Amino acid sequence: MRFLAWALLVCTSVMLIACPVPDFEIDPGLNSPIEIDDELVTPPEGVLSATRTSPSVPVEFYIENALSDADGDRLYTFWYVDYDPGELGLWDASETFEFTFDPCTHPKAGFDTAESVLVEAIIMDRPPSGFDAAGARETTVDGDLVRLFWVIDIAEGNACAF
Repeated sequence: MRFLAWALLVCTSVMLIACPVPDFEIDPGLNSPIEIDDELVTPPEGVLSATRTSPSVPVEFYIENALSDADGDRLYTFWYVDYDPGELGLWDASETFEFTFDPCTHPKAGFDTAESVLVEAIIMDRPPSGFDAAGARETTVDGDLVRLFWVIDIAEGNACAF
């Protein structure tokens, strides 16, 4: 009986030394990425159309239900239309999960010619690196950042009521 107990003790010791228990502790410095459910992005990313009519029909963007962050971080969202780092304006809307582009009132719509505009939503789980035109497009260290893109083709014409 003593021999059996001793043999079990030796086998258990060998197993513990040879197969250490894995450490499942998660590094608190790791940041989970922002997840986007593409099916819930409204409208879906891609090319959209807008026309200059009276009354105008704006394009409305909603992304809140499409975003999730496993860490529960606060999400910062910045919207841009035809981003130009040389412009003084910082963004069109900040820290909202919705944005409206009106082809008759938005300054980038170009009211006398047919054109297209690029709408970007930049979402980050850390504060931006700065509140200037470049800084609000980048997150601070260890942050995650995702971008959504839409191109809005604006039909030729100028039927907007000014």
